[in-house]
Amino acid sequence: MTTEFYTVAPRGNGYDGYSMSNNARTAYDEGAVPLSGITSEWVKRHDIGCTVTELKALIGNYQVTSSEYHHTGKHFNRTDFYRPEDVREQVAELTREDIDAAKAAVKAQTTKDSEVTVHKNCHVEWLEWFGTRAHPKAERETAEGATVSVKGQTATITFADGKSMTKRLSTNGFSFETAKARKEREALERQRVREEKARWNDLNKRFKAAARGAKFESTPYFAWRDDANRDSAAVTWTPITHDRILAELKSSGAFYAERAVARLEEGEREVIRIGLHLGIRKRGNTIDTEGVL
Repeated sequence: MTTEFYTVAPRGNGYDGYSMSNNARTAYDEGAVPLSGITSEWVKRHDIGCTVTELKALIGNYQVTSSEYHHTGKHFNRTDFYRPEDVREQVAELTREDIDAAKAAVKAQTTKDSEVTVHKNCHVEWLEWFGTRAHPKAERETAEGATVSVKGQTATITFADGKSMTKRLSTNGFSFETAKARKEREALERQRVREEKARWNDLNKRFKAAARGAKFESTPYFAWRDDANRDSAAVTWTPITHDRILAELKSSGAFYAERAVARLEEGEREVIRIGLHLGIRKRGNTIDTEGVL
């Protein structure tokens, strides 16, 4: 198990004790509530236009949404708040068919959430919090070979030593990767590396063919383009080797390297940008600055 330390600084308009931000307290005072505050009494009092069950189904199906969030709890959790006037307006725009469809969708999801999926031999990461409210800190923990059982949005993690813990899938800092997913990711990464190597080998061969027998000199590209207004006589040129050019091409990334090599292959006699900041030309060229990119 490995541990990584870092701190989290509170933001916003201050905090009300350990319970919520001052902005959250203000939202409460103005009538807004989090999802847990949406009750039958709240729905009736504000004449929302549907039952509390229907409203929570609409929220769960993203047909009624929150327009604001505030931080709550000692770990500054992001919590959506709902204002009655906003909710009432959104519900009024929906038909009975919309509401019934949302209820059916949530019911189907609830049935799916009751199923348990077990993932074995997992790599797991999570945060362990400590410190004070003003100076919270977290340890990033990792473990190998864990079994993760997922039911709905809740994961039960059983470690190799038999100990266990429970996390919501949405918990900040929590993630897991199954052995199968890891194998697939590593295979894709190996394939990406092979393709990248083949691409650079091809560019290397093409550059050597296009540059065969030529000597090059270089100057800071942007000094030539901007400061000297593309006047090649106004900048200092320094000899540059083929190996250095190849290194600069690789540092610039495949797109820019491909463009530079293509210009060499086309017999470009103007200044060619390579890497992040160099311009090159064949030694002995007479540079015509019109139309240079």
